[in-house]
Amino acid sequence: MDLSVLILQVVTILISVSSLVFNLIITTRENNKKQYVKVVTAQRLSNKEIIRDNVRILLSNSNAYALRLFDEQTLKQCVTSAAAIETVLKTIYNEDNAVLVAVNELIKELAAYLDSENNAESVQSARQNLFNEYSVYDLSDWRFIKKQAHGNSYDSADFIQIYDATRKEYFIEK
Repeated sequence: MDLSVLILQVVTILISVSSLVFNLIITTRENNKKQYVKVVTAQRLSNKEIIRDNVRILLSNSNAYALRLFDEQTLKQCVTSAAAIETVLKTIYNEDNAVLVAVNELIKELAAYLDSENNAESVQSARQNLFNEYSVYDLSDWRFIKKQAHGNSYDSADFIQIYDATRKEYFIEK
């Protein structure tokens, strides 16, 4: 066998092995990235559901017609919903904190309503504020999830940018 043919075969084998290793590394990295995005997106969707379900409870119990039936048990249910929201959202993020402040303001007004029943307008104002803050947060979160679901990894700065744009859009329309 000729030496040049042998060298050519060794080079071919080295190139093939290098290609296989390179493809394995790239595939592993892409799969890890996709898995990360999948896990993060699933968690965001889960958190979104928790927030939505508990905001729904707060909004339904503070409805002008529901206030006629408002009692201590309903207030406890509202406080429980507020706590569930607090377990998901974090006060260190301004976007989360806007919703948390609105939730706590509504709870405060509901407690005052239960004591005196003279502040139905304040309850409705706090309810509307929660609805607005939640709407902006929810739409921003949904836009962020859709953007991230395309397989790219995004961070808090990207969410803040989406949130700010959504907030401007939402309050211009109002």
